[in-house]
Order: sequence, then C-alpha cells, then structure tokens
Amino acid sequence: PTRELDLTPCFEHGVITPLLNLLFIGLAFYRLKQLQALYALPRSYTKTPAYWIKLALATAIAAAAAIELLFTAYISPLSGLVNVLTISQLIQIAAYVVAIRLHYYEQTRARKSSDILLLYWLTTIIILLVTLRTDLGTRHSPLLTYAAVRAARYTMLLSIFALFCAELWPRRLSEYMLAEDGDEDVVSASRFGVRAPVEDANIFSQLTFSWMSPLLQLGQRKQVSQDDLWEIPSNIAPVNISETFDVNWQYEIEHSAHRAPSLLRALWKTLGAPFALAGLLKVIQDIMQFLQPVILSLLLGFVASHATDKPQPMSYGYFYAGSFMVLQGIQTLFLHQYFQLCMATGMKVKSSLTTAIYKKAMRLSNETRQEYTTGSISTLFSVDVERIGGVTDYAHIVWSGPLQIVLAIGLLFNTLGWSVFAGVAVMIVSIPLNGWITKRMRELQVGQMKNKDKRTSMIDEALSGVKVIKLYAWERLFLSKIQHVRETLELVSLSKYGQMVAWSTVSMATVPFLVSFGTFLIYSVFDGVSHGPLTARLIFVSLALFNLLRFPLIMFPNMLSSVVNANVALGRIHKLLTSDELDLESVTRLES
Repeated sequence: PTRELDLTPCFEHGVITPLLNLLFIGLAFYRLKQLQALYALPRSYTKTPAYWIKLALATAIAAAAAIELLFTAYISPLSGLVNVLTISQLIQIAAYVVAIRLHYYEQTRARKSSDILLLYWLTTIIILLVTLRTDLGTRHSPLLTYAAVRAARYTMLLSIFALFCAELWPRRLSEYMLAEDGDEDVVSASRFGVRAPVEDANIFSQLTFSWMSPLLQLGQRKQVSQDDLWEIPSNIAPVNISETFDVNWQYEIEHSAHRAPSLLRALWKTLGAPFALAGLLKVIQDIMQFLQPVILSLLLGFVASHATDKPQPMSYGYFYAGSFMVLQGIQTLFLHQYFQLCMATGMKVKSSLTTAIYKKAMRLSNETRQEYTTGSISTLFSVDVERIGGVTDYAHIVWSGPLQIVLAIGLLFNTLGWSVFAGVAVMIVSIPLNGWITKRMRELQVGQMKNKDKRTSMIDEALSGVKVIKLYAWERLFLSKIQHVRETLELVSLSKYGQMVAWSTVSMATVPFLVSFGTFLIYSVFDGVSHGPLTARLIFVSLALFNLLRFPLIMFPNMLSSVVNANVALGRIHKLLTSDELDLESVTRLES
C-alpha cells in the first residue's frame, strides 16, 4: 500500500461521512422543534452582521458541496450514477441545508452558541481533512483533477472553519435583551435576566470551565465579595429544586395506598437525569483510562520493533503517540464533568431534603413533637442530610469499582499471566491494614477534639472566675488541672496520631513496591516463558495497571460503608417525613 496506516476512501465516504450527517440531521430536527416553541426576537436585536455572516458562510458551504456533486455526476457513467459517493454527497448537502435553517433559528431564538452546530462543524472539519489527505495521497480520485472541484473543496473547508469560529464567538447580551426586560415580567426575566455565565456558555466553555475566567481574573485583582458573584444557576437554585422534589414527594404520599412511599424514588425523579449522565461519563472515562495501558503496550512494542530486522512503520508510532495524548485529554474532560455533575447532585440533594425537613417540622402534630425535639431535627439537618449529600460524589464507585477491578485484573492476566495474583494478594491484604490505620486516626482525632474542648472549657471557667481564684489562691490548683489535660491527654493523643500518620506513610510507600516486587519475582522465578522475558514493555504496562487497580480496591469498601450509612440516614428522614402532621384545613389564619 501507498501509506501504511490509513482508512480507505470507500469507508470514509460511504460510512463515516453519511453516519455523521444523518446523526446531525436527526439532532437538528429535534433542536428545531425546541426552538420553534420559543418566540422570535425582534429583527433589530438579532439581524446583526454576525447573523448575515453565518448565513452567508452556511450557504457557501452548501453551494460548494453542490458543485462537487455536479462534477461527480458529470464524470460518472449513466449506469453508475447512483453510487456510494453520490449518495453520501446528497446526504451531505441535505445536512448543510438543515444547518442553514438551524443557524437561523439559533441566531434569532437562542442566546447562546449552538452545541449541536459547534460539534458538527468541528467533526466535519476533521473528517474533511482526513478525506482530503486520503484523496490527495492515493491519487485515485478523478474529482480532484478538476480545478473547480479542488476550489470547491478548499472553499468548503475554509468556510466551515470560519463558520465554526463565528459560532464559537460569544454573543453580546445586549443583542438579546428586549426593550421591556428591565421590568419585573417573569417570562422576560427568566430568559433574559442577569444569570450565571454557565447558563449561556457553549459546550467547549463548559468542558474547560472557561466561563469562570472573568471571576478568576477579578479575584486576581481584588478580594471577591458576595456582590461580585453571579446569581445561582436556575438548574441548581434551591427554590426550583425543592419545588420539584415537593411535587414528586407528594405524588409518593398520594399513591401510598398502592405502594409504600419511597424517598429514594422521589429523589431519583428529581435528580436522576444528571446523576445518570454522570454515570455514563464515568463509564466512558473508565474505558479510556484502561485503554491507555493498551496503547502504552503498543507504543513500547513499536519502539522495541526498531531494534529488530522488521521495524513497524513510523506512521504506527505517530498514531500510538497521538492516541495516547487524545485519550488522556478526553479522559480528563470527562472525569471533571463527572465530578461536577455528582457534586451538583449532592448540593441538590441537600437543598431538597433540608427544605422538606424544615417544612415538615413546621407541620408536625403535637404527638409527633413529643418524639422529635429541636435537637433531633437539628441532627437530621447537620448529620443525616450531609451523609446523603456527601455520598453522591463517589456513589458511582459502587458499580464502577468492580468494573475497574475486573478490567485491571483481566489486562494484568493478559500481560503477565497468573503471576499477577501475587501482587493482587498483597494489595488485598493491605486494605484492612490501611482501613485499621484510618479508623484509628479518626478515633484519635475525635478524642483529641474532646480533650481540646475540655481544656478550653476549663480555661474559660478559670477566666470567668479569676477573682475568686485569686482571692482563695487557687492558681496552682487550676493550672495543674489544665496542664494535666494538656500534657497527659492532649499531647499523648497527638503523639499517637503522629505515629499513625507515620505508619500510614510507610504503608503508602511500601505497598506499591511490594506489589510490583512480588509480581515480577513470581513471574521471573516460576514463569518467565508464557509471555516472554521480563522486558520494559511488560514492566511498565504492569505498573500502570497496578496503579489503576489501587484506587478501586481502596475506595470500593469505603463507599459500601458510606452507602450503608446514607441508607440509614435516608430511613431516618423518611420516618420524619411520613409522620403525623397537623390538619391544615383545621388551621385558621387571622389577618393582622
């Protein structure tokens, strides 16, 4: 072949390009249906130079595609006029026409850049570059022998790039504010009021969190105050979240005759969609995370091949290195979006449950108030709600942890064979040891806080009664008691805590060494044949997989414990929300 690593023109024009365009057409029609439900803004506010530039560029793209289709039909015989290339070009022209219409509606009825158009034009640029490289490299494309076709192809590529940049450019708020937006009209304010930049940020700004740049730049110049912050985004505003949860919870209560009301089901109806999206991002992130050791193995194999008589082509090395970089970048983007969605879900859970508990506390019946005192209700706020909201950050580890463990052990077994179980055994043995150290450190911290509170209360008592102490000459007695708490209790606890920190550091430093040492020792002594000699390829790939295996082995047991505690807390809150309350119809409110 002319080039060692490339896609065939038939696959590019017959599979990749039509699938992209068909997917875009489907998403575009769905988006158009949403935009058509909104009202069109006045022409004086939307028909700006940017509007006409976008439409002109989109029309030029469609015209260039039509020119290429005409030349394809011109050079094709009549019997073979309907082929893969012409069908692909027809679908492409249809997609460009739909894009023109979508640009019109996005520009006149939406205030932020279209995520669908941005992704479509970026992907189209990449595919056009790949297909152009293939057509120029193979020299089997008769279309490119015509100057008009080459000009149309280059015009299409440049126009798409310009249109992508134009759509990426943020729109001025003044272009999308109606004249009456200064009033208190609810509809107008909800769409055009002062909002957080994240609500108007395009998909690339959200992926990179660049919408926060103005606030960070302001914080570099001055100390940020509350007046400098934006309003809470509507999708996480407590008033909106609590209202939605209240509707779902009332539905559970009203249908309690058919099934027991479920607090978890009400929370899922309220917050399940973004949390499920976070799970999808976690799946993709996990897969890409474990693809990196595979690419690393291929890259090291490529390097090793150049020391033999049959070296791999250089294009393979560029492909492996580029794939490694792309996978790392995409994995990082998905991981941060996953955490952002999970943490936002945690805040929504806290807002929903806190509001529900507060409203319920105001309606408790006299009998129920005997059971739920102010202190017990405050405990639900401060402890139980925090446990439920905090578990959402890593809740997906409950299913992602076993998936990562299976993938890591499977790839390790494929790399070194049964010898990997020696390292896995060392890691499993270290889990209860690290768990005991962590538990002991937590107990020492709790005891240290109690000792500190005791010493502080004694000092406050001494200072408040300093006149009496001086009168009866009790200075040495009180000083000895305070020193006893400080030296006998506090310093001893600090010393034990420092020892636990030292043991934790030793464990973190030695366990990875013992894992790799034990695995490679078993492989070298008892195997060394099944997967060849212990080369740099086997060593580095195994170390990378062992590093990936450590996180789920440590986090999975901890998350199971956290989920159990959160389930207990959920039951306590459920008991309060389903308890008896006052009959609101028997309450009469007197107007003052």
